[in-house]
Amino acid sequence: MEKVPVTARVVLEIVGAPKEHVEKSLKDYVADIKKSNKVLTEVFHPAEEKEKLWTSFFELEIKFESAMHLLDFCFESMPSSVEIMEPNEIGFKTNDLTDFLNDLQSRIHYADMQVKSLKAEKTILDQNAVTIFQNFVMRLLEQAPKTADQLAEGVGVKKEEILPFIERLEKSGKVKKQNDTYSLNAEKQA
Repeated sequence: MEKVPVTARVVLEIVGAPKEHVEKSLKDYVADIKKSNKVLTEVFHPAEEKEKLWTSFFELEIKFESAMHLLDFCFESMPSSVEIMEPNEIGFKTNDLTDFLNDLQSRIHYADMQVKSLKAEKTILDQNAVTIFQNFVMRLLEQAPKTADQLAEGVGVKKEEILPFIERLEKSGKVKKQNDTYSLNAEKQA
């Protein structure tokens, strides 16, 4: 790629909670960006609540040494939007474009691998959490039969959150329900 300076407007956005943390994190992030980039203008947009989370963003106009530096910035900072202000045209050498595309593919494959790995870990954690939660219910029922309200209180959750676990235990035959009371199924325990 030609080593021609590139000016771009980028939007950096963050979502999370609480509001103060979101705003501070974004301001700290932009402060780090300013250490290694020539920021021409910056506009901070305070956090707004959206679906129980807070979102805030910065609009930055940055002058990069070259298009390659802009691309590197995009990989590292993951802006939600990029608008190249100048120049109007950027020339590419095929070797530079090839290197860029291979780097892009490598990063996409790495990100895909990370997502798949996290998904697998989440599945295992979810399965373990269900098992632990059901064990809590079973241990409470070993003491004495209990209502769903009593089981929820014993485990420390709301009744509507514990009902799916009790129903699973009931379907598996480990727990039986009589009126509004649950107890261990003695036939399945033997």
